[in-house]
Amino acid sequence: MDPLYNIYSQAIRNFRLLEKELVKLTKKNPKPTNLFYHQSYVIGRVEDIRLIMQRFENNSEVAQKLSKFIAVNRKNEIPGKPYSPKMQKALNMHSETLARMRLDMESTYIFGTLLLDQWSYCIGYISSQENPCKFSFKKLMNLIQESSYKGELKELWKKHKEQLLWLFFHMKFYRNDFIEHIKGPLQKGTTGDRPENFKLFVPRAAQLLTEQDMNREISTIKHLVPSWFLSLPDYSWEKNSPRKLLEVTVDNIQNIEKKEDRKKIWEVWIKIGGSTSSYYTLVNMLLKFVSDSHITVLDLVKKYPKRVNFSYTS
Repeated sequence: MDPLYNIYSQAIRNFRLLEKELVKLTKKNPKPTNLFYHQSYVIGRVEDIRLIMQRFENNSEVAQKLSKFIAVNRKNEIPGKPYSPKMQKALNMHSETLARMRLDMESTYIFGTLLLDQWSYCIGYISSQENPCKFSFKKLMNLIQESSYKGELKELWKKHKEQLLWLFFHMKFYRNDFIEHIKGPLQKGTTGDRPENFKLFVPRAAQLLTEQDMNREISTIKHLVPSWFLSLPDYSWEKNSPRKLLEVTVDNIQNIEKKEDRKKIWEVWIKIGGSTSSYYTLVNMLLKFVSDSHITVLDLVKKYPKRVNFSYTS
């Protein structure tokens, strides 16, 4: 987890650089502003992500210790007999710890989306958008990914396109469709017990999705599968797994050029579901974007200082 804490620290440093530049612009009128309030909310959400990271790390360490204990002591259990009280306690604790890790990861989706929205509100003020306090991450994305848009925020799209698209789908849409606003029966589970391999596994209920249905849905996006995956040997299990093909395609969604193709991939993903990216990848992508984008926004403030709408509160 150390690399994630390093990225977190860099994100804080970059945030302070932007804050310092904005403070310079208010020296003639040093009053409270809505922009600075929203900036404080951004840093608050970044701290929330750090606290969840610490909690997840602690839970992960417990889960790994319990996994080792269970593996070592299972051989002492008698086949066909109930587990010993010690083993039952360990199994129950392991199950509960994995449930805590699932909650930590779901919390990251929720608070990560709140962070992206607060970040976007700040962008709204910095670029003088109409109703900047309603300039959500979704509105930002709908604006800057249109070819007809030529404003200064296009610089964000040029420098962070892949990061933005990845977070748009893997963070915001996943939270909407698989955590907060579930519209169909899903089987909720997890895999792994370390940050690098812990994932949510949320497929459509098996009894409602036949293999024929799944293959039919996936066939509609087969032309969007990454070329490296199609070049795998025919005997590889991955290439012969429709679900794996879908997961790889969703993982690659940020590299799909056309907006309508990205939308189609996600529509199929909602119908079928599967494994998410790992907890480590999710947090890494979020914090790296926050860190990197603050430097880009800093450059925009220096280039267009008169565009900044501080929206003084008094």
